[in-house]
Amino acid sequence: MQRVALVWICAALLSASAVFLWCAENPQTPSDLRWAAVLSPSAENETVRWRFTTVAPGANWFAPQFADLAWNEGEAGFGSPNPPGGFVATPWSTPDIWLRRTFVITNLDLAPGIALWMNHDDAAEVYLNGVLACAAPNYTTAYHQFNITEESRKALKRGTNVIAVHANQTVFAQYIDVGVVVRGKHVAPAVDTVRATDWPQFLGFTRDGVYHGPALRESWPPEGPPILWRMEVGEGYSSPVVGEGRLIVSHRLRNEWVVDCLNPKTGQKHWSFHEPMTFEDAAHHDNGPRATPSISRGLVFLCNSDGQLICLNLADGKKIWARPLARDYPQGGTYYGFVSSPLVTDETVIVQVGGGGASVIAFAPETGLVRWQSGDDEASASSPVLATLDGEPQILVVTRAFVRSLEPATGKGLWAYPTHRQDAQHLFAASPILSGDNVFISAWYQLDARVLQVKKEGFHKLWGRNNSLSTLYANGIVYEDAIYGFHGEASGGRASFRCIDLETGDHLWETKLPPGTLVRSGGNLLVLHDTGEVQLVQASRNGFKSKARAQVARPSTPIYPAIADGCVYKKGARELICLDLRPLE
Repeated sequence: MQRVALVWICAALLSASAVFLWCAENPQTPSDLRWAAVLSPSAENETVRWRFTTVAPGANWFAPQFADLAWNEGEAGFGSPNPPGGFVATPWSTPDIWLRRTFVITNLDLAPGIALWMNHDDAAEVYLNGVLACAAPNYTTAYHQFNITEESRKALKRGTNVIAVHANQTVFAQYIDVGVVVRGKHVAPAVDTVRATDWPQFLGFTRDGVYHGPALRESWPPEGPPILWRMEVGEGYSSPVVGEGRLIVSHRLRNEWVVDCLNPKTGQKHWSFHEPMTFEDAAHHDNGPRATPSISRGLVFLCNSDGQLICLNLADGKKIWARPLARDYPQGGTYYGFVSSPLVTDETVIVQVGGGGASVIAFAPETGLVRWQSGDDEASASSPVLATLDGEPQILVVTRAFVRSLEPATGKGLWAYPTHRQDAQHLFAASPILSGDNVFISAWYQLDARVLQVKKEGFHKLWGRNNSLSTLYANGIVYEDAIYGFHGEASGGRASFRCIDLETGDHLWETKLPPGTLVRSGGNLLVLHDTGEVQLVQASRNGFKSKARAQVARPSTPIYPAIADGCVYKKGARELICLDLRPLE
C-alpha cells in the first residue's frame, strides 16, 4: 500500500511539473484567465449534456456527420467518485469513453482565441469538426487551458460545430470534462451577446430551425404543457424572436404596425413602437407583417409588408434608422408584399428586395446605408441564410430565378443554380437548409426539391425530385442523414408528413398530420399544427413516433415559434402564448 501511494505521489509531481511547463509556455495560467466567451461550458459552471459510449465506435467516430443517435446521453463530467478537481455527474468505470456534442460560433473573428478548458485523467484526445485539436497525455488534477492545433482552428466555422473526445483510463481515479472557451485577449470589439439558447432571428440561432438549449420536456399532462403567460396580438405571419433578455413580436393592429418588446419570462411589456401600415394582401389572407425580426448587439432589425425596413434600439424602442424599400426600389417585393426576413452578419443586414440591380441588398447595421447590392432577379418569398460550405463563407438566397451564392463582404456572385420557373403567386417560401456541404432547397407548385453538394471547385446536384419532399411554407429539418417535413398543401385539413433520405431523396416513411411548422430539439421534432395542437415527435428514420401531443391554442396559420431556455413562444390567432417545456426537476 505504501509503495502504491508513493508511486501515485511521484506521478502527481511529474504531472504538476508538466502542467507548470505548459503554463510557462502559455502565459495565461488558470488563475489569470479572462475569457471573452464560453462557447461550450464545462461541468464547473453549468449542466452540460453529451452523447457518449463506452463501447468502441465505428471508424470516423469524430467526424461531424457521424451518426451518434444510438449513443447514450449524460451530463458532464464523467468519471469515478471524487476525482481530483472534478465534478462527476455521470459514472464512468470502463477503460475508454467516447463523447460528442455540438456548440455554436457566431463570430469567426474569435477563432484565433479559441482554446480548450479541460480536466482529464488519464490521457485524452479532442477533435473539432473531425480534426485533431489536442492530444493530452498523462493526467491533470484540476482544470487547465489547452491550446488547439492550427489545423483544427481552420476547421471551425460560423454556426454549429462538433467536438468529439476520447479518454482512456489506466490506473487509479478517472475523469473527463472539456469546455471550449475564447481567451480574453481575443475579445472582438462587437462580440454578439445573443446566446446559443436564444432564438434571435428567423428559424433560430443558426437559422435552421434547431434549438440549441437544454432538452425539452417529453411528457405532458393531458391538458398540455403549462402556459406561463399569454397576450393579445394583431395580424401577421411574423414569428416572435428572443435575444439578449428580450422578446420581440411584430404585428398589426388596425392600420398600425406594432412592435412590442416583452420580458420573455413574464410577458411584461418594456416598450411598444407604432407606425402607420397600409399593406393589403392581394390574396385576402392576412394584412400584417410577414418578415421575422432579428436581434443583434442591442439592435432590432425589422421589415413590414409595406417594405419599411427599420432599426430600433432594443433597450427603449427608439428608431435609429429607416429605409423605405418600396419607394427606393419600386421593382422590389412580391405579390405578398416584402416578406424576406433580415439576415444579420458581423458586418451587414442582408435583405432580399428584388429587381433592378437590387435583388439582394446589404445595409450597414449602424446607419442603414447600402454596403452593396447585387443582381437583377425578382424576389421570392424565401429568406437568405449564412453558410460555410467547404470552408468558404457565403450568403445563400433563393430568388425568383436562381439559388444564388454571394460573397458576404461584397455581394459578388460565387455560383448560381436555376430553379424551375416561378411566377408571382407560385414561388419559393422555404429557406435553404444546410447539412455539412450539402444544401437542401424545396418548394411546392411543381418547383421541385433537390440537394446540392458545394465544393470550392464547384457544385453538383446529388438528386432532384418533385415528389420527395416539396415544402410549401415550413422548412424541412435535417437530422443525422434524413430530412423531415410537410409535403405539399393540406387536403381536408391533413398533410403528408414525411421522412426522406438526405443522400438519395428516397421516401423512408410518411403519415397524415394537420399541417404546421416544425423545429428540432436534440433528437426530437416539435411540431406546431395549424389546428392549435403541439406535438413532440421522435426524429427517426425507422418510423413515426409521437411522444406527446396536446391542444394548446385556437386554430391558426403556420407561424414559426421561438424557443429560449426551454420556453416555447407560439404566436397564433390573435394571441401569443408562452409554453413551459423545461424539464421537470
